Amino acid sequence: IKDSDNYEYLSRNFRTDNLELSLKREMVTTNSVTYSVDFSGDENIKSAKVTLYDSENNIINNHTFINGEDEEFTFSGLTKNTSYKVILDEVLFKNTNYSKVYTINTSVKTLKAKPSLGEVKVKANEESSLQYSSKNRRDIENYGRTD
Repeated sequence: IKDSDNYEYLSRNFRTDNLELSLKREMVTTNSVTYSVDFSGDENIKSAKVTLYDSENNIINNHTFINGEDEEFTFSGLTKNTSYKVILDEVLFKNTNYSKVYTINTSVKTLKAKPSLGEVKVKANEESSLQYSSKNRRDIENYGRTD
């Protein structure tokens, strides 16, 4: 296409499709997170890559999910009570890799260490109420101490 000043322009029509692709967090523990990808039955989507990053944007691990393979992937060896960034990208749609075009960004935090009550004693006193005592409690995540 040329305008009145004889400049040429490229004219192109684009068709966009809504990708019914979703990232599902299946499980979180103190040292791992498990994800799956739901392709919603769209056979045009061949695969998608999920990458886990630490707080400094260093890659911890990645996994490519293949459409038609009902799978989950566990990112393990993580640190408890720590936030991570999760990115789904590199979607292979109709044999074209849409790297950094179609992305899902989210975050996840691993669980804190489970507190321990230790030795618990409960006894009824004369006023018909209960008296509670415990020894060797551990809750370092919340209180930084044991007793």
